[in-house]
Amino acid sequence: LSKEDKQREIIKFLRKIAQSKFVFAPRGMGSSSFRLYQSFMVGSVPIVTGMNDYPFSEEIDWDTMCLRGELHELPSLIKQSKSLDYQTYCNNGKKFWDDYCRHDKLHERLLSYV
Repeated sequence: LSKEDKQREIIKFLRKIAQSKFVFAPRGMGSSSFRLYQSFMVGSVPIVTGMNDYPFSEEIDWDTMCLRGELHELPSLIKQSKSLDYQTYCNNGKKFWDDYCRHDKLHERLLSYV
């Protein structure tokens, strides 16, 4: 695929997850899930499995913006998603994205630790 085709595919994917209230975000090859951050970026609530390390956990209550567990707990997490305050989770995730993940904010935050 050309660079332009790849960009179109990424935009198409982000639009699809933006239309979803919840997005499954399993841990990837590393210690995190890229889809977790994509979900926050577009305003969906991630259902996260397999992650052990959550950045800024001393400052952030991750349980107020995503559902977390292990893969074998997925049915329970899905059941939980039906009774949570969706709008609060969504707003908390968007705020986290804006305050911690946007490139300009992340850069500022990381420099403040130096």
